[in-house]
Amino acid sequence: MISPPYYSDEAIPLRREDIAAILKFLPKFEKPDFSPGAMRPGMDNHPGFVYSPATAKFISALYRHRFVVRFDWVRWQTETREFYLNPEHIAAADIFTLRRLLTIYVRLDYFSEGSIAEQFESGQIVHILRRLRDLAGDTI
Repeated sequence: MISPPYYSDEAIPLRREDIAAILKFLPKFEKPDFSPGAMRPGMDNHPGFVYSPATAKFISALYRHRFVVRFDWVRWQTETREFYLNPEHIAAADIFTLRRLLTIYVRLDYFSEGSIAEQFESGQIVHILRRLRDLAGDTI
């Protein structure tokens, strides 16, 4: 489990370098053999999730580069479910929505270690990063 160092105010816009730092993960995540990590036996044989180095760095970078924002993410899970069930909706999402989706996925993983792997395996993370790349355009 990766501890959250801090949350950003979602009203503060992202800088180009913040977006670029997150987009650098996209080529690795697009590879067919990418794995976000694996469940491993932990203490007292309770399973624990071991993040791949890229996944651990990605989660840390989301905090460091102001993608994890402070908002009532528990109440926003209905909207999140719509994006999960209809990933094509991500293609029309704005940066505000992308930040919220990433926040929810990271926060859920904090409380249910390894759950972010499902977001990688379903393609959600790659869809979000591709949309971020499209929104960033030539600004990075």
